Amino acid sequence: MEANLKKLELLYDHTKFHIGLCLILTSAYITLATSKIGRKDVLPVLHPALAWIAVALFLAAGIAAGVVASSVTQSRSNGAEDFLRAKIGPWDTALLPAKLWVHIEHTAFWLAVICAVLSFVFSK
Repeated sequence: MEANLKKLELLYDHTKFHIGLCLILTSAYITLATSKIGRKDVLPVLHPALAWIAVALFLAAGIAAGVVASSVTQSRSNGAEDFLRAKIGPWDTALLPAKLWVHIEHTAFWLAVICAVLSFVFSK
């Protein structure tokens, strides 16, 4: 029982880390993409579709992480396994299983990173 509660605490800490990572990477990405020295862009113009997709995916990852983290604090689960099976969502809705929210968070984050890198590779 105690080990399962520790896993829930670790999930919470991991999710808080991901929220911070999404915020930092999105901010850094937008800053790099729009930076200018004088009137000249620091970097070539990024591929616009990939840039917007990357930002949207970082946002989706952050939202999913926020749902997980806020739901952990409100959970009455006996540990991580119970929590991951429970349906959670924003505003106390029972929308999707917590495990699916975690998968959405990780998938959106890594797809965002890939799109951000590709936006540099295919810059104009």
